[in-house]
Amino acid sequence: MTAEQIFKILGNKIRLRLLYLLRERDLRVGDLQAITGLPTAMVSKDLMRLRARGLVSAVRRGVSITYSIPKTAATDALRALLADAAALRPPEIAEDAAKLSRHVPAEAPRTDAPEKSFVGNAPRAEKRRAPAAKAAPHVPAEPEGHFAGLPPNLL
Repeated sequence: MTAEQIFKILGNKIRLRLLYLLRERDLRVGDLQAITGLPTAMVSKDLMRLRARGLVSAVRRGVSITYSIPKTAATDALRALLADAAALRPPEIAEDAAKLSRHVPAEAPRTDAPEKSFVGNAPRAEKRRAPAAKAAPHVPAEPEGHFAGLPPNLL
């Protein structure tokens, strides 16, 4: 990733806020939304763009996805840049930092599922399920009494 691409990403105030928060600790979308007060869709969209550039990674545990800044050369430069520019950050980011220090993340759903990298939805072919085995056709018992003379398709 080039410096030009990093600065282009940092030019968006929402992404900059998200990166400052993720620099401090790993968070889920709901936590980021609660701290920033931004709509969930907006937070998710910008996290997706950061993930596409390799500046954010996502780990799925059950139904919960936790976002973090991975350890790469580009993100190390990004972390250093964010630390050096801390005095120049907008007031919203300072407010977010104060909220983050008081924020208690919502409890993650309890699951025995292992952690795994989140890569999005599975291909359509993997979502298809094998057809269920067909049960044996229902054979009605012989009718008794009043219905004995009726054909089986009318029963």
